[in-house]
Amino acid sequence: MGAGHRTLKDEVTLIVHTSPDELRAAIGRFVDYYNSQRYHEALGNVTPDDVWYGRREAILLHRKALQIATIVGRRQHNRRLRYGHDRTGPGMPDVHLSSDHGLSQEC
Repeated sequence: MGAGHRTLKDEVTLIVHTSPDELRAAIGRFVDYYNSQRYHEALGNVTPDDVWYGRREAILLHRKALQIATIVGRRQHNRRLRYGHDRTGPGMPDVHLSSDHGLSQEC
């Protein structure tokens, strides 16, 4: 599959298939792509297979942890650039993991 979100119609009707077996194979490839590789916004940007096999929550938690780590890393990097070391400057809240909210601020 190429970039972008292709539809079954694109795969089946816009390509000339020379035999029913070739058409079945094209449909099978599209269904596999749609269920296993294509992220669905309505599912939280995971695949239907991720939901079906119970991986959705773990994926979303992992993404949240990466997001928090990125925010903390950027903040530390910017502090080093600004102050020359990892010190919280005046009025700069410290970001940390919270078991209840995922991302919280502490002054």
